[in-house]
Amino acid sequence: VYYTMEPNSLGKAMEIPKGVEGFGVNATCDVDAGMQLVETATESEFIKYDSRRVNTVEMLTIPGATPAALDLNLRNFAGEQDTAVLSYRYTGIRDCLGSHLGCSIYDEEQASEDVREWSCWARQRYASPDEAWSAVGAPEALGLTNSIPWHHFESTWTQWP
Repeated sequence: VYYTMEPNSLGKAMEIPKGVEGFGVNATCDVDAGMQLVETATESEFIKYDSRRVNTVEMLTIPGATPAALDLNLRNFAGEQDTAVLSYRYTGIRDCLGSHLGCSIYDEEQASEDVREWSCWARQRYASPDEAWSAVGAPEALGLTNSIPWHHFESTWTQWP
């Protein structure tokens, strides 16, 4: 998972559902940052995790199963934006009542239909491909390339009503 950290900010990098067993995460970034694990419903600290800073790689492991839904937050202490790379693992999920968002079986036909509908929306909304790129794509490309990194595409996709 890639998470863009804004300067001097705290933000939710990922959600961990209730019942996840043997969860562990490594966070890697180039700036001073810290991890915080809180209960989603109460926003209270789940583990008093006093690591202070990510020094290249920081690791967090939760033995057993998570008793509640949790948010993994990252705090960027630096005055510059950075992208953290989160590598996570788990051994199973207890009492799984169905697929979580993003975990359903890939449906190629539905995905193709969604992309066609998104494309039609973009063609109706913008006068030209250049105008669409300037409004929707370029801000997510970070000015580095003429393509959107996959970990930034969600915000491009969610502009579609």
